[in-house]
Amino acid sequence: MDAQGPGLARRYARAADATYTVLLDQEGLLSSLYDFRAIPNGWVIDAEGVIRFRQLGGFDIRKPETVEAIEQVLKGAVPQPADDTPARPAREAAAAFREGVRLLHQGRKREALAAWLRALELDPANFLVRKQIWHLLYPEKFDPEVDFAWQRAQMEREARLGVRVANPLPDDLT
Repeated sequence: MDAQGPGLARRYARAADATYTVLLDQEGLLSSLYDFRAIPNGWVIDAEGVIRFRQLGGFDIRKPETVEAIEQVLKGAVPQPADDTPARPAREAAAAFREGVRLLHQGRKREALAAWLRALELDPANFLVRKQIWHLLYPEKFDPEVDFAWQRAQMEREARLGVRVANPLPDDLT
């Protein structure tokens, strides 16, 4: 999930030596359909479209336990995923997020961020929205590597100050 396009996701897939299909959802439609609020996620879907494996959040093909689980699925052993699906995000938040994506693609970053901030206020647990805000405001925290320590500190800062105060929009942002 990256509203800004495939560039960063492509780099992560290459770094992981991914030989599987990677789907990029720029508008957050999959998060509404499959009820997730954090990334990265992984699914193994068979030829008939049946989900045989699902890991919501923290999916990393470089982890031995992930490789083992997927190999078991490919061998025909189908573990039943835990029912860890979070509640469906609010429709208003999803609509505000899609509006932000539309505005971003029109080059209207300030308005896109305002829409995403509104979406995050409607659905505060939604890390898909939060990370899009962060990625646009603080790209150096995501490339060339994701700064997870900064993300934890930023979450604490947002809890103390509020999302809008902790993520001020630069004056030169168009």
